[in-house]
Amino acid sequence: GVEIARKWLSTTPDDAEVLNVLSQCYMTYTRVLNAMMLNNPDDLETRLLLAQAMQEQADVAQLIVLHRALSIISTAPEKDRDNPALLEKQVVLQNAVQHRERRQTCERLLRLRPDNRIARQVLAGLDAEPPAASQPTPAPTPPAGASAR
Repeated sequence: GVEIARKWLSTTPDDAEVLNVLSQCYMTYTRVLNAMMLNNPDDLETRLLLAQAMQEQADVAQLIVLHRALSIISTAPEKDRDNPALLEKQVVLQNAVQHRERRQTCERLLRLRPDNRIARQVLAGLDAEPPAASQPTPAPTPPAGASAR
């Protein structure tokens, strides 16, 4: 469940559908852990797993909302697509969700505003990143020794 969805997300970090699947997995996982806590409230390992799962579920929920915000920006009318303020917000959101087109959006913004600080910062960060194949998984991970299934 959670582990499989995380692996899937690591190959497509900007895929909102995968995030929704991961969110559903976390809902199930936290329900199971809550039930385990009810049966054995003194189990520290389960308590820690539940807290970690809830934290990771919150991270996924935030990414889902960021994808929704990006969708709002991305579906702006054609006449607004070259607006520097819109492109700047698009760059910020694309960077937050590790969208594969963030470099192109930065370059587009810099053609309109060569001195744009945000686009330059995002590009500098992209240039400093290791190649995609060697990047760590962006999805949250459970504590050591935990099995998130």
